[in-house]
Order: sequence, then C-alpha cells, then structure tokens
Amino acid sequence: MEFSFGFQINRHKVIEAIVYLASKRPGIDVFHVLKVLFYADLEHFQQYFRPVLGDQYCAMKDGPVPSFAYDVIKRNRAKVDLGLLKIIDEKLNIQKPGDYLCVWAKHEFDRSIFSRTDVECLDHSIERYADMTFGNLWFIVHQEPSYKKTYVAGTSTPMPYETMLPENRSNLNSIISELKETSEAVVL
Repeated sequence: MEFSFGFQINRHKVIEAIVYLASKRPGIDVFHVLKVLFYADLEHFQQYFRPVLGDQYCAMKDGPVPSFAYDVIKRNRAKVDLGLLKIIDEKLNIQKPGDYLCVWAKHEFDRSIFSRTDVECLDHSIERYADMTFGNLWFIVHQEPSYKKTYVAGTSTPMPYETMLPENRSNLNSIISELKETSEAVVL
C-alpha cells in the first residue's frame, strides 16, 4: 500500500511524549503507551489535520503501532541512533518487570516543543485509555476504522494517514489533496 502523504516525524517530540505519559502513569506498559500515542495522534489529526507526533503507524496483530515510538521503547539500535539512545537513557527508565516492557520517567517533560492542542490531545488520550484493561483496549483498537481498513493478518502493514480521516466528511477529497501538498512541510 502506497502512502498518499505523510508527515516528518519529530523524534525528540516522540521521546518527550513518552516521558510525559510515563510521568503521568509511572510504570505504564508498552501496549498502553503505543495505544495512548495512537489515539492522541488520531484525535489531533482528525481535528487539526496534523498529528501530534507524525509517527509512521503500522497495523499489527495487537492494533495500531507507532513505529518509532515502539523502537524507542525497545531501544532498537538498528532504528534509533546512538545520540537519541543516550537521550532515551537520560529521560526514561525502561524495564521488563513481568511480561511487558514498562516505562518510568527519569526527567521532566519538555513542554516547549508541544502546542496547547498537542498536550490537550495527549491528556485526553491518557485519561481515556492509559488505565483501561488490556482486553478492553485491545477490543477498542481492533474496532478502529483505519486499523480495520489496513490490517492484514500476520503482517505489519503501514497505515496511511488518509485512512484516519472520517469517510463521511463532505470535503474529504479536498482535505486529502491539501495534505498531499503540505504535509511534508508541516513542522510537528
């Protein structure tokens, strides 16, 4: 599947969003982190036509996954450069106390790189999804239209941002055309 448009991911903003989330919910597991970030990006994108983070989402068996955020939490040296790994180590404590990686903040969140609406969507997503049981959240993300349109069993399939826009918008085609022209230039 080819992307019609995408955004330039802000890697530092992804790390700071995880710091923010971990400061609000110390010890939050990787599944919840990834879903909270997805819903914050989805809400912001649907309201303001730009995501908070601009991460590349993939439809995987446990739902939508922001690829870079997942690489950050896994400390994937193949995908995250050494400079960012050092920042991650300074700002986050990532441990596996049980079956899942969990995250704690070691540093204060840098609010300066987030807009007011970014933080509002992060807060809304945290309040709604961070404390939900695994089973309930798993069920909800599997009902998400953009996920259902994209997921192919046994794969990690990229989720085009245009699938995240509600299909019933009267001006959907013009919004997508505008985003094709401007999304790469959007500073997140």
